[in-house]
Amino acid sequence: MIPEEERGRGSGYVYRDMNGKVYGLPLSGARDSWYEFYRGEGKKIGRHEQIEEKPIITSSQGLFHKEFPDGKQIQTCDLVERALKVEDPKTGKVKEFTFDYHSEGAHIMGLATAPNGTICGGSAFPMHFFSFDPAKDAWINRPCYSQWNTVATGSNAKDPVLGTTTRTINCPNGDSASCVVNRDCMSFSCQEGVCP
Repeated sequence: MIPEEERGRGSGYVYRDMNGKVYGLPLSGARDSWYEFYRGEGKKIGRHEQIEEKPIITSSQGLFHKEFPDGKQIQTCDLVERALKVEDPKTGKVKEFTFDYHSEGAHIMGLATAPNGTICGGSAFPMHFFSFDPAKDAWINRPCYSQWNTVATGSNAKDPVLGTTTRTINCPNGDSASCVVNRDCMSFSCQEGVCP
């Protein structure tokens, strides 16, 4: 569908327009390379100025429907604490609800042994850092700043480096940097300073 010379590194973009047609870019950001798709036919149209996306229920993995048909909005939905807060924008009142559910727990995103003898890693949904000290039979379990999907060795092949995808995140101390977990699996290193 897309000629080889127009392909490149990155992500494409498609959407359905209110006019019933589908429009797409071979690479996001290439604003003069639009394609139009309609009734089984596709053609290159160059620039596409009038975008009227049809509302659909889709998004990234962060999709979250917070508006109810009556106008009330979910303020917070905490699956860990099993709590829900709903606000009525008309009155400003907030109702709190609790709920319960059964789960097998979070899945493990990364796992490694640390030089201090602990076993540490991360879980997803909820995103947490954990460390288990078998000698003390003690756990540390706390929310983390991003998804744990990196396990590698440091300069000393015995030392694990656990971290997140390479992207900029906001560290608790206000720095904006890429954070990784330090050798002790207890603190975060940033480009500038240490995240508390």
